[in-house]
Amino acid sequence: RTRAVAEAPRSPLSRTEHLAAIRREIALLDRKIVELIARRVHLAEEAAGVKTGLGLSIRDPQVEAVVTRRLEAACPDLGLRPGLGRELARFLIGCALDSERHLARETVGRSVDD
Repeated sequence: RTRAVAEAPRSPLSRTEHLAAIRREIALLDRKIVELIARRVHLAEEAAGVKTGLGLSIRDPQVEAVVTRRLEAACPDLGLRPGLGRELARFLIGCALDSERHLARETVGRSVDD
C-alpha cells in the first residue's frame, strides 16, 4: 500500500472529525483521478489524429494488451488485486476509444472501425 492510514482517534467527536478528514482527502483524490483521466483522453485524441493521418485503425489489440498487462502488474505492487488492473484497463481503453471515435467522426466525417 502506498500510505498507511493513521489510527482513528478514540472519542466519538474525534472519530467524526477523522472521518470527515478522510472523506476530504478522498474527494481531492477523486478530482486528481478525473484530471489524470482527462489528460489520458486528450493524449488518446492526439494519438487518434496521428493514426488517422497514417491510415491506421483506431483499435490496436497489441497496444491494448500492453496497457492491460502494465496495469495488472502495477496493482499488486500497490496492494491491489490484479483484476482491478484489468478492469481499469478496460475502462481507460474504452474512454480512449470513445473519444478517438468521436474525434475521428468530427474530423473526417466518417464512421470509424472497432
